[in-house]
Amino acid sequence: MRMTRRHALGWILTGTLLAGTLLTACLPVVDVTQQDPTTYARLRVLALTRGTGTLSVLSTVADELPGAVDGLVSPALSSFRDVPAGEASLFVQNDGAPLIASPLPQPLTTGASYTLAVTGEGAAARMTLIAESLTPVAGRSLVRLVDASTLGATAQLDGAAVALPAEPTGDWLDLAPAPGAALALRRGNDLLATFSELDLADGDHTTLVVLGAPPERPIRLMLIRDRADGSTTTELRDFDGAEIPSAQVRLLNTVPDSGPVTVAVVGGDPLVEHLTFAGLSGSVPVPVSASLEVRYEEGATAPVTITPDRLALEVDGTYTLPLVGLREPVVQVVEVPQQGTRTFTTALPVTLLAWRDERSTPADVQVRLGVAAPSLVPVSIALAGPAPEEPQLCAPVETGRVGDYTPATAGSLDARLKGTLLGQPFAATVDDLTFPPGSRLTLVTVVGTNPPGARMLVLDDLTGTVLSAPVVTPDAPPQPPAGG
Repeated sequence: MRMTRRHALGWILTGTLLAGTLLTACLPVVDVTQQDPTTYARLRVLALTRGTGTLSVLSTVADELPGAVDGLVSPALSSFRDVPAGEASLFVQNDGAPLIASPLPQPLTTGASYTLAVTGEGAAARMTLIAESLTPVAGRSLVRLVDASTLGATAQLDGAAVALPAEPTGDWLDLAPAPGAALALRRGNDLLATFSELDLADGDHTTLVVLGAPPERPIRLMLIRDRADGSTTTELRDFDGAEIPSAQVRLLNTVPDSGPVTVAVVGGDPLVEHLTFAGLSGSVPVPVSASLEVRYEEGATAPVTITPDRLALEVDGTYTLPLVGLREPVVQVVEVPQQGTRTFTTALPVTLLAWRDERSTPADVQVRLGVAAPSLVPVSIALAGPAPEEPQLCAPVETGRVGDYTPATAGSLDARLKGTLLGQPFAATVDDLTFPPGSRLTLVTVVGTNPPGARMLVLDDLTGTVLSAPVVTPDAPPQPPAGG
């Protein structure tokens, strides 16, 4: 039933009790003869109600009801209508429920623009008045989000966590233009939906409204674009339920002073908790567009956030993600040949790296070398047999990188690490390395606690376990000749 102004005012004056909804008689009803008809504000209605019927909004402030918006079917946005400025009451009929009356929380300002957002269901519909400032900002794109769904989700925009309020607000995120921006919706570690190519254009104001009440109503996204040229467009996108692009990762802690850590998707549940030094997690799916957060479980050190561009995970890829760096700076005194004693303060921020894995069973033993030991100076390391003349098992690898898999012989050996530090050669012994038949291994050099000091973590890439952690013993520096 469409409500006329005569019906609305009559109900207010009689204080009729209809279906349990009291329309209060003391609401301010404006005498239209006292209004200046030449002073107007602009008002539009954003219908985000959850019913299946229509929404009507009537104003009391003009004989011809120029502010009337009738027959909106949610989700929908009306065009701006001229409404006399000043105090006003609005009447809302939602989905055939009894009329709801409410004075606006603030007077309408002459020349200003407003959005009246109506949310909720039936007679429980709620009205929120938003004073809009839609002036274009050159070189920037303004964005806000609204959750009109029952998902209970958190949101990420291009991998960064963003607020998803249940009620619309006039607060905007100030972002760089991003034509290919993507929105991800999560609940815990479950990725519910993604919407890509959002076209956050230069100078635009974009409102992203999340809709849906599965299984009755599918997940959808409403895009309202208030363009820099003054036009407004709306778009409704369906989520087709396609699989979320993800990679499989294992988390490896190589930070000797980290203590136990939690690694989580920003805005989601933990991927792994209580991961201590030399610990390796099981394989878990991670959306390739997600940001990850490392939280220290002990002490007051701030969490570390790693953005998806840093990891550059590929869809359906398998990875080991070593946590590298130092939680606190370390002072090292190094004896450098021909240069004497050098003091280094090593302060490397903790971060995550991404090493692509191969998890198929090889015909023989396959090994590769990864260097996770933190260093501010150039370091490269190769792995060779125990004797100086034996060939390399793994080619030199720089700090923070992992080499290619190479064939090796099954069995045990005492291997040698050979490398360069500050342009000078160094060497170390790794005792009791064991290569099981048919294994695929990653040998990770790390800096351990003292004692025992540096170690090599032997990771079984097929089973996702740490097979051993042999000690790395540096060679003694050469002694000068007697009497020299």
